[in-house]
Amino acid sequence: MRVSDAIVAFIVGAAFGQTSHVRRIETLIALVRDIFAAVFCSAIGSQTDPRLVVSVVESVLSPVITVLEWTTSWVNSLLNADSEIEWTYLE
Repeated sequence: MRVSDAIVAFIVGAAFGQTSHVRRIETLIALVRDIFAAVFCSAIGSQTDPRLVVSVVESVLSPVITVLEWTTSWVNSLLNADSEIEWTYLE
């Protein structure tokens, strides 16, 4: 029976995640995880054309700024939920 490596890793992780060996496994895997993350990010970064990044800055920043504005507005409304709202209109 041929099973994907990812499925086997998931099953082994789920099995060992319920044992008393979790802390030791996390300690052993932490270094490998960090090295893999660094290599992955370096590989993606080295394959990215900087001219492409500059050409799409406006398209990327516009929705990011919009979501940040919505989020800050929502958080502000939660923090000030008890205070009275004073509406001002331009005349």
